Amino acid sequence: MLVTSGGVATTSTTASETMDTQTTRTIISDLPGRTTVVGGASRGLGRGIARAFAVAGARVVAVARVGPALAELATSANIRAEVADAADATVA
Repeated sequence: MLVTSGGVATTSTTASETMDTQTTRTIISDLPGRTTVVGGASRGLGRGIARAFAVAGARVVAVARVGPALAELATSANIRAEVADAADATVA
């Protein structure tokens, strides 16, 4: 069953699914064709988020202070790497 709420189409959920699961499904289904910017994307949570957004169909600009780790990430489809450091004006 398809439910439309606020212009965003989502599938209905079972009673066992939490509100967080429903919200995540709505956000992920809304990503195809959009561009996202993910800071701290060279490792950890930022890297995982960048990959998840790319798999969901978003164009991803992955930003971090460390270039080599970003270069490997940028080999994935839909991911562009940018090295930047907000504290260092020479890196922008």
